[in-house]
Order: sequence, then structure tokens, then C-alpha cells
Amino acid sequence: MSTWRKSTFSNDQSMCVEINGARDAIRDSKNPAAELRLPGGAVAELVGYASSSAADSSG
Repeated sequence: MSTWRKSTFSNDQSMCVEINGARDAIRDSKNPAAELRLPGGAVAELVGYASSSAADSSG
């Protein structure tokens, strides 16, 4: 079974994004039945980018 992980920036009101690297998918915790499947490895690449300093300076 694969595990969904919430963003560390999520709040307690279930307003968050969840990722599942094993399934290469992301979803909104308010609607867990719907998920967005990404090409292989894309979730790991997204997490790597989001946690890098490049993401902090882009916005």
C-alpha cells in the first residue's frame, strides 16, 4: 500500500496538498477520491524543486 503525505505548510483545516511518490500522484485533501497522476518521477522532481532555494527565489 502506498502512503499519502501532506505538505509541511498545510494547516489543520484540511486545506492542503498531498503527494504519493509511489503512485506519482498529487491530490487535494478535501477531495481525496480525485488524484492527478503525473509521469514517472515527476513527484520526486516536484518535491526536489519545491524544497530547493530556487523555489524560494522564483516568486
